[in-house]
Amino acid sequence: GSPGIHRNAPRGFACAQRCKQKKGRKKVPLMDTIASLCDRYGVDMDHARHVAALTQQLLEAARAWLPDPDRLIALGETAALLHNVGMKLDEAHHHTVGRDIVASSEIEGVDATERAMLACAVRFHRKKVDPEAEPLMQALTEAQRHSTLLITAALRVADGLDYHGRQDTRIVALTIDPEAALLRVRGSYCHENAARALAKAGVWNRVLPPLRIEARMDRPGTDG
Repeated sequence: GSPGIHRNAPRGFACAQRCKQKKGRKKVPLMDTIASLCDRYGVDMDHARHVAALTQQLLEAARAWLPDPDRLIALGETAALLHNVGMKLDEAHHHTVGRDIVASSEIEGVDATERAMLACAVRFHRKKVDPEAEPLMQALTEAQRHSTLLITAALRVADGLDYHGRQDTRIVALTIDPEAALLRVRGSYCHENAARALAKAGVWNRVLPPLRIEARMDRPGTDG
């Protein structure tokens, strides 16, 4: 095994540490950018950029519910770009592998607290969301945990909206009032993607007004 890596360390953490060691031997700076992480781990950038754009739109529409809107919108976009960073290493567990990669990476423009928040959002973008069972989440303050769940809420819905991976479902409008949120989407596969987004909207409904989605399929010769 690689020196300095515990034999029981999570796979994503161990891989990230090996990459750092290799970089160290080449005298390359250890700090990553979002682009360098995505490149190193073979992220599907078409999907990542589309989900990032959708996440940004969702959080922008929810601006009134965000404690630090500009920063959380930026962190949400970053989490979306990195949400599948563990996919090529372990598709079945890419949410936890991705968490370990993000948590163990020095990322330009991201402090230690924000890195933990991003790692948790990557962990929670799929499967069960159990903040009490995630040590990184528990190390955050209550306010930071809430902000992380807001980012996660938008990321999960955005990821669902590209369930088919064709980047053709787009947001037409999102209106949010204290009682409900109505999201209107269009696209060739928007009904299936909307159903997936709703299935992943549990976190959204916990921290934001309950979400409803109206999907309208594009017809030939139509736009808007």
